Amino acid sequence: SHYINREKTNVEDVARPDYTRRLVAEQIHPKYRWNNPTFTNLTACLSGRNLQPEEMHRLWEKAALYNFIQRPMENPNARPAAQDFEIGWKTFLTVTDILRPDVCIFAGFAAISHLDNLPAGLQITGTTPWEKDAINNTYPRPCFTISTPHGTLKGAAVKHPGRFFTVDKWHAVLQRQIPQAIKTLS
Repeated sequence: SHYINREKTNVEDVARPDYTRRLVAEQIHPKYRWNNPTFTNLTACLSGRNLQPEEMHRLWEKAALYNFIQRPMENPNARPAAQDFEIGWKTFLTVTDILRPDVCIFAGFAAISHLDNLPAGLQITGTTPWEKDAINNTYPRPCFTISTPHGTLKGAAVKHPGRFFTVDKWHAVLQRQIPQAIKTLS
């Protein structure tokens, strides 16, 4: 999610439709880069190592980032409502129709834990049983299947990479579950 920071008065910025795209561009540009543990950990998890900005640029030429919750949260402690996940899944279906990915990696388990109100034409199967060994007090989910009207893709998920995230262990989960995609991103 994106968060409103009233102290920095980013309310108008967060509301812009290109906000996520601009944040990714800042993270891969050496001049504008700022400390963002979520993005840094996610990039390292996908590639298997910490990347320099020019390497990040190459990685994000091969991948797309979709912010599942479509509205900014009031603060980092705020949590999305059930309706946010319904909207997120509808938008997800539209995005996958446009991008036609083979694999979707979820950064966090919240979305795949809210499967009760999926839009017509979207089916997700195989998200259980969870693995028996926890990483960072979180149990990995199995690789799962996402069926859409325009095709089937593989799904994988890691713990949200914002805090208490061990990059190498979650990278190993992705290598095991979706080896070809991780090889491409590495």
